[in-house]
Amino acid sequence: MNLSTEDQLELEVKERKRFLRNSLKRMGTTIIPDGRSIYDLSLFQLEHSYIAVTSRIAKERKNKNENVPGQQRDGLRKPD
Repeated sequence: MNLSTEDQLELEVKERKRFLRNSLKRMGTTIIPDGRSIYDLSLFQLEHSYIAVTSRIAKERKNKNENVPGQQRDGLRKPD
């Protein structure tokens, strides 16, 4: 089946939104801070939320690793 450029673009947007929603759900986010559901967001808003959540998780992991005795910044144990 040969899709028009417009139909192909619409399909790709739907697939990307599905990926972002599933990723956000796996990270425990179904509602964004302003109270909207991830199902009510545009692609742009989903991308922004995905970046914000992954950044927050990365910062939390970094802070957790920095507070563990005997750990270097890269998460590897210091040699004894």
